Amino acid sequence: MINRTFLAIILIISFSCGKSQDSASVESIVYSVDTVIIDSKDRLLDLKRGIWNSDLNDDESAIFLYNGFDHSIDEVKLDHFKITNNYPLETEGPNGTGEHVNYINFLNDSLIFIKSFGRSGVFAKNGDLVERIDWGNAIDSSGMDYSGTPQNEIASNFRDLKVFGLYYDRKNKNVFLDVLSVGENSIKRYDIDSEKSYHHFVLTVDDPKDYTYLDPIVYMSFENDFVLVSHQFSNELYLFNLIGEFIKMVNYKPEMTPERARDLSQCY
Repeated sequence: MINRTFLAIILIISFSCGKSQDSASVESIVYSVDTVIIDSKDRLLDLKRGIWNSDLNDDESAIFLYNGFDHSIDEVKLDHFKITNNYPLETEGPNGTGEHVNYINFLNDSLIFIKSFGRSGVFAKNGDLVERIDWGNAIDSSGMDYSGTPQNEIASNFRDLKVFGLYYDRKNKNVFLDVLSVGENSIKRYDIDSEKSYHHFVLTVDDPKDYTYLDPIVYMSFENDFVLVSHQFSNELYLFNLIGEFIKMVNYKPEMTPERARDLSQCY
């Protein structure tokens, strides 16, 4: 008997915008959600994190879903609603990804970027390592060796391999976007907190016995050929293209909600 697994997939997200006569912009968001049955071929799909640790291929005909049960990647064809391939990964050795896979990023029909703390890399579908991402030996804009490892990473293989990473300077309560050019072994750094939307919302307790550092979330995503960076408690968006160039900051003003939370500097 075929083992079937229910997988909820958002099929349609459409946006429509209208403009009233007084030039006030109104945005209508329509969601259509469906539940489909996936023929899992007697495999147990890993849905304990929803489908966040996954990515679509370029034509959105398949979803590649990380499976933590056996450290592999399942390929699910969305036109047939069934698993068509499984790609085993290694945790150790020259092709090792490390034990914990934080994020997968589909690059093209043969390459997948796998984010794993300290061992991120580009892998072929058969699990062979193609390129290890080595932030530590790269050179920053001042000509010095780069120190530290970004907390989040997204890769782009548009012209040459670029890796975007969020770097947190917790001593000074700052956050930056660092872009690693793998071919040139160089890093560019961008300020993504010009509005102090991270800096002013960090809460610290300087107790040497119980030091506490509570910081807001900084989001990084890949949408419509742009890398987007946004903040938890404010509305600005930072846009970068796939070759690692800053495009613009968008600071929109919502009509129904505040554009920014009240930061901690105003609470005392």
